[in-house]
Amino acid sequence: MAKNAARLSQVSEILDVPVISTTQVNFGPISDVITDKHHSGVRVFEGKKQFSMLTPDVDAHFRQLGKDTVVLYGCEAHICMKQTALDLLSRDINVFVVVDACTSM
Repeated sequence: MAKNAARLSQVSEILDVPVISTTQVNFGPISDVITDKHHSGVRVFEGKKQFSMLTPDVDAHFRQLGKDTVVLYGCEAHICMKQTALDLLSRDINVFVVVDACTSM
């Protein structure tokens, strides 16, 4: 999962696609392998306390990007990713889940 997520981050840098990453308050930091601190397009929002990654700060940032499509991957597919996908779909955002870069713990 981490290897595939890292590949997606690398491709996003090459294609100049912004990456939004969140951390759950109880799970700790995201691996540098995945977020690639050298990619200037990665924006990490730490300490979310809800399942969906669309916290008010993330939502404001996402809306500024003006995107209508999201490539979604990460951990806790059964709840956090699911809730994020449902929130995005309710706004008519196209959501593509990269199954080989997802996991549940």
